[in-house]
Amino acid sequence: VRSFTILRVLRILRIARVARAARIINSLPELRVLVKGMVIAMRSTCTILALLLIVVYIFAILFVQLLAESQVGQGWFENVPQAMNFLLLQTLAGADVIVINKLLAAGWTYYLLYLSFVFMGSLTLMNMLIGVLCEVVGVVAQIEEERAFHDEA
Repeated sequence: VRSFTILRVLRILRIARVARAARIINSLPELRVLVKGMVIAMRSTCTILALLLIVVYIFAILFVQLLAESQVGQGWFENVPQAMNFLLLQTLAGADVIVINKLLAAGWTYYLLYLSFVFMGSLTLMNMLIGVLCEVVGVVAQIEEERAFHDEA
């Protein structure tokens, strides 16, 4: 019974922290605009991330089919989940020079395939995601500015 009381107190403290964060967000207009923009852009963001996962999946299959049995594929492209994890991390953290050089040493085909993945995944889709978020935040900022102007008038 005593442990349940402690858990309740901890849960209430957690809720209080969330409420404090919400108050901070509401008190700073710039932060409120960014959060609203992120919420509004959630659908577009999820669509772009789904497209990114599809691209990662397709390239993971290609790399596993081409490199699963080779020395170059060891630790990176032995199976599809491992390849997807590796490619997703490469997209989020940036292309690894060691990987690129090993693929180049293994053959131009693997090198060009990997570079095409980097261009599609890292450059195109991630920049598209940034563009969507910037556009939505800009629109939300404009709406908030107009609302503030009408409230003053």
